[in-house]
Amino acid sequence: MIKKLKIRKQILPFALAATLSGCNKKMDCDIDYHHMHKYISEEGFETYKDSEYETDCDMNWTKEIIKPNKEQKEMAKFDLLKIEDNKKALEKDTKNDLPYVVYEYKHRYSTPIRVGKITTHAWHTSYKLTTDANHSNLTGYVRDVSF
Repeated sequence: MIKKLKIRKQILPFALAATLSGCNKKMDCDIDYHHMHKYISEEGFETYKDSEYETDCDMNWTKEIIKPNKEQKEMAKFDLLKIEDNKKALEKDTKNDLPYVVYEYKHRYSTPIRVGKITTHAWHTSYKLTTDANHSNLTGYVRDVSF
């Protein structure tokens, strides 16, 4: 299963600045079949990439290799990280993000209803959560969020 990595309240895309490959040192790898190397960031995030350069997107090359399957090829294509492989790094990187407070607010909206040739509106009320303590229509309910 491929998931985009998100950090903080939910899961944010893990985007790292791409380095110029011309400035990168190509590593010595004499393996002659299609493979992918494990890359690790300074923060401890790891993924497999189809690259032979010392650094790729601020991640460092290792000698550890795999024969890629379809999932790993797709993840490498879009520079995604597998959440299951990076749980410890995620917990470490997001430990200061929690807990946080969410506030409930009331949201009213209408939906058009057509009866014959006449269109009228039905009003509905829903309740949503926000991290903005000054949001309009707050109900007074507050929740501490922690995982």
